[in-house]
Amino acid sequence: MMLPAFNITTKEIEMLNVSDVSYILKENGVIKYHTSNGEYHPITTLEQHRELLEDYGFVKTDTNSIIQLNKVKKIDEDTQKATLVDGNEVAVSKVSLEKIMKALKLE
Repeated sequence: MMLPAFNITTKEIEMLNVSDVSYILKENGVIKYHTSNGEYHPITTLEQHRELLEDYGFVKTDTNSIIQLNKVKKIDEDTQKATLVDGNEVAVSKVSLEKIMKALKLE
């Protein structure tokens, strides 16, 4: 099984094979995966998830969410919401609205 993890040394997100983990330690409230290749933190922030998933079409919509572009049915510029193919709506900040419109070629 592969885990997305933040490499403490390189400061990059990597896929960590569970079989490479020697032990997991919680230290001062922070979880660390220890391997023979170094220490890793589990992915916990939305920004880390965005970084991990950006190659799969995920983009930031605001400070609280990311969406997969191929799941966007429409963008409402007036309400600043993205409607997804499943009917859910996600808020989109003004800054992200321009980027998403450009990525979807809706400008």
